[in-house]
Amino acid sequence: MRRLLLMLVMVGCALPTVAARQVTLEQAEKILAAFHRKPDAQVAALITGLELTERPNNAWRKRINAELPGDWARDSLVALADRAEFLSPPAADIPALAPPDRTTRDALMVAAKNYVSQTIPKLPNFLATRVTTRFEDMPAMDTGLYYPAKTSYEPLHVVNIYRVVVLNRDGQELVDPGDSFEGILGSPESGLKTSGEFGPVLIALMADVFGGEVLWSRWEAGAAGPLAVFHYSVPWQQSHFMLLLPALWKNLQTPPAYHGEFTVDPASGAILRVTIEAEMTADDPVTRAALMVEYGPVEIGGKTFICPTRSVALSKTRIIKMRHHKVNHAGWDDPNHGLQQTELNDVQFILYHQFRAETRIVTEGVQ
Repeated sequence: MRRLLLMLVMVGCALPTVAARQVTLEQAEKILAAFHRKPDAQVAALITGLELTERPNNAWRKRINAELPGDWARDSLVALADRAEFLSPPAADIPALAPPDRTTRDALMVAAKNYVSQTIPKLPNFLATRVTTRFEDMPAMDTGLYYPAKTSYEPLHVVNIYRVVVLNRDGQELVDPGDSFEGILGSPESGLKTSGEFGPVLIALMADVFGGEVLWSRWEAGAAGPLAVFHYSVPWQQSHFMLLLPALWKNLQTPPAYHGEFTVDPASGAILRVTIEAEMTADDPVTRAALMVEYGPVEIGGKTFICPTRSVALSKTRIIKMRHHKVNHAGWDDPNHGLQQTELNDVQFILYHQFRAETRIVTEGVQ
């Protein structure tokens, strides 16, 4: 069984608690409209102080983004909207339709399962570029016992932007070894990472879901008509959610239970969106691990396929810090128990094209 993989590689530091103003999408839009033509840094600070209570759609993102004054504000909007990806949409995005009857619900589930088992394995070998914008909190850091020094807290901000070419070959997802990453800021070697978006996520999810609980959630508005949304819950006994922790922590002994939603196109059975949220215990070093993947039509080799178009990964990790003691050895302690660090990855999948192996026969100089 392929495992869904959400890798967490983080450095924990002390963070203060900062309260944000909770707003609906409509309220956020009105607040930002009042700051139209204000300086970029001022608008960015305003956005940073907000927390959405509803999930924005792509049209809302584009409309707000078009009115922002600069890159700082646009980055802040990405962080704001991405944190809301695991919430329910506003009432305007939920069609006033009656829930389907049991027979229709079962048919939708069968269509989704068939889509994953029959269509995903038939995807062609292809290359795609994965562009990751990584956000994290700026911690208030204490350098140790002898040289106390602290930095001021900063909210989620961009710390890394990089792109890699991902190869999907025979259902296996690999970073192209012949392509080096292009990093705009820093290196992608550390920080929050995910894998499996091109197929293993859905394959593992469908296998787990049919061993767990699936409930009807709602209809949602789609580009071509209503989409069916199901809520699922998977116990740890059936879980294939692999969670890799920072080197400072021991890996979990068993995969965690998890829950989330998946969105089905009734016409084709295609899964167009999935969310996954691990159910962590009070003693776990990671208090939240969540992934959203959005799928849409892309052209590969002159044909249209449903592939990942974007994803969001979100994690919260407890603080752990190294202190050097007088006995001249390094020890670990946690004087800031309860504080957490947040990391967020905004990922875009672009530049799909078919992968073909090429063979050349060179005859020049052959006698």
